[in-house]
Amino acid sequence: MVELSPATSFGGNNCCIPWLADGYIAWIGSSQDGGMDREIFESTGAAPEDNQKPSPPLLVIVRLNGVDATVEWDQVLGATSYNLYVAPQPGITKNNYQSLAGGRKFSGVTSPSTITGLTNHTYYFVVTSVAGGVEGPESLPGTATLWNPAGNLTNISIYSVAAGLTNRTTAYAAGGKKVYKTSDGGSTWNALAGGIDGLDVRALAVDGPRIYAATRDFFGGPASQIWRSADAGLSWEAVVPDGGSPGELNKSLAIDPTTPATIYAGDFHLPSMTEPGDSFVIKSTDSGSAWSHLPDPTEPEGAEIRAYAIAISPSEHGTLYVGGSGTPNLVKSVDGGVTWTNVSMGSGYVNCLAIDPVHLDTVYAGNMNFTQVSQGLYKSIDGGRSWTRKNAGFPTPLPRINALLVDPVNPLYIHAATDTGYYFSSEGGDYWTAGNGGLNSPGARLIYSLTLTESRQLIPGTSSGLFVLDLSPFNLTWSSLNVAQFRNDLVLSWSQNAQGFVLEMTDTLASTTPWEVVTNAPAMADGNITVTLDIAGRARFYRLRKP
Repeated sequence: MVELSPATSFGGNNCCIPWLADGYIAWIGSSQDGGMDREIFESTGAAPEDNQKPSPPLLVIVRLNGVDATVEWDQVLGATSYNLYVAPQPGITKNNYQSLAGGRKFSGVTSPSTITGLTNHTYYFVVTSVAGGVEGPESLPGTATLWNPAGNLTNISIYSVAAGLTNRTTAYAAGGKKVYKTSDGGSTWNALAGGIDGLDVRALAVDGPRIYAATRDFFGGPASQIWRSADAGLSWEAVVPDGGSPGELNKSLAIDPTTPATIYAGDFHLPSMTEPGDSFVIKSTDSGSAWSHLPDPTEPEGAEIRAYAIAISPSEHGTLYVGGSGTPNLVKSVDGGVTWTNVSMGSGYVNCLAIDPVHLDTVYAGNMNFTQVSQGLYKSIDGGRSWTRKNAGFPTPLPRINALLVDPVNPLYIHAATDTGYYFSSEGGDYWTAGNGGLNSPGARLIYSLTLTESRQLIPGTSSGLFVLDLSPFNLTWSSLNVAQFRNDLVLSWSQNAQGFVLEMTDTLASTTPWEVVTNAPAMADGNITVTLDIAGRARFYRLRKP
């Protein structure tokens, strides 16, 4: 038999006639001697018009072995060689790899091919086929994620991690009845004292030097409290007095990014709580000195909020989502919690929430049903009015999603902490990929919490301590696009320090006209990335965009 796929087929009566990149055509047809058997035929001819020639590999698989990655791909008929491209950020192509931080090309490689000396990043690999000196388009990407242990905190369950928007390399973690601090992006951690030592902290929130820590409660045990430090963890004071015990192991804290003196917390029962009417969500507008209960929704009758997760809009003051095990299980407020709207996606529990920082009506939620079976991820693009399940790529049975984080640099890049490991999507949740290299035990893959430092260190809290993934290649600076004309050439350039941008063009600025990626190869000179284009007798518009 002749292996046809993934060669390009263009017809044939008995089977199909694939065009091979070396200019030959091969097919299986009826015997020419009058028999009933099939024979293989081969002839030369003009290749069909096909912008996929030569075809890319259909599947790229990456396997980690320590700091080495072995990349394998399927063979393409007619291909004489392959090129392998790699970068520690998504969106890599044969045309833009030089403009991506850490982007590399390996020419003339064969499958399998091993890339050595990987460091603490997520890497993206694409492969192209080459035939007759012509390089085809890229394959779909393969990925490899390599986590590093963070400090010496092993065999400790870390239930909460948090980093502030302006805290650079500083982050905090809670587990083992201690709160820890790192000032170097997770490499080293030190236990804090000052009154917080020995408390079972289950939620943290950070705003500059102010840190808030919420302790858990349980039936028959001590009531929960909120503690505050105003000096980056050196000293602490209890700012929420002991109240009743809602009996919830889950605690949540969230600081309003538009008004950092405003803090929300759940589930708490202050001495001032009155039922029915008051919810288990409390709020402070003076940096945690005074707290009061927010009301429960007025509909349906008997509605009660349980706040396992709180997500606050990054730029719409007063807009927040609260989810948990209440009825309804997810509510939204646009007035700081004075009134609530039911935005539930159905029955069950809401474990975690995240809001897209650019598209503010896009919300993500992790859900599980009342029998503790995960329903995976839900996504809304209309502020919670409707929801769609987004579970492609997750294993079966679906993992429980404990924490979600939308990347502030690229909002299509979503991070998910689950009870079976770390998953990420570079497509806004449409497809999920596991990234568990370096999380080498079941405990390390049981992830409770997730945070991202301002310096772009992704830190998960697991049942086997802390780990770190360096996302600093995404820490890109914006750059202006410089345009110059030399006779019939247009030269566009931008700073080489501002890596990771795609150059795009369009004929008109009408909203219905799409932007096209400029595929001309970039050059590096004098600290700039330069692309030269033929003006071709018409005016066009150009822009830089982060993929």
